[in-house]
Amino acid sequence: MVQVGAGDRVEQDIAGEVEGSRALEGSWVAGVAVGVLECRGAAATGAPWAMVRPVSRYNCVQCGACCCNPPQNRAEGFTDYVEVDDRAPLLRKPELVRRLVVYSDEGTPHLRLHPDGRCLALRGRVGQNVRCTIYADRPLPCRKVEAGSALCQRYRRSIGLRP
Repeated sequence: MVQVGAGDRVEQDIAGEVEGSRALEGSWVAGVAVGVLECRGAAATGAPWAMVRPVSRYNCVQCGACCCNPPQNRAEGFTDYVEVDDRAPLLRKPELVRRLVVYSDEGTPHLRLHPDGRCLALRGRVGQNVRCTIYADRPLPCRKVEAGSALCQRYRRSIGLRP
């Protein structure tokens, strides 16, 4: 068991129940595997439990793997990667469309890729320090990727980063 209190950060593998803490949903935190827990709230006021939320060990600004067309796609000749949905804010900005959108033979808009396979909107070095220049305007497929999800881990593996 690991005892945690308000403001504590536990940065280790945690197997089993976190003693004296509850999750934000009100259930006891149990079986948390790898990750970081951040405790907030009630324990600071002397209550017998603290609010605990997992903090992902996946940091998007140090990754960018999901912004790269996987090598398997490129090997099979798939050069259109992220489809831009009709409601994407990006499509309402002509300058961004000119710079960052390419249309498939079928007329479907996709984010334009750099010759190395990464999105042109991504700045920085993949796996070290990146940022999305269209974050607020990014299309739905980009919004669906969550840090640490199975999809995130698959993208990380595809470019050689630890899942």
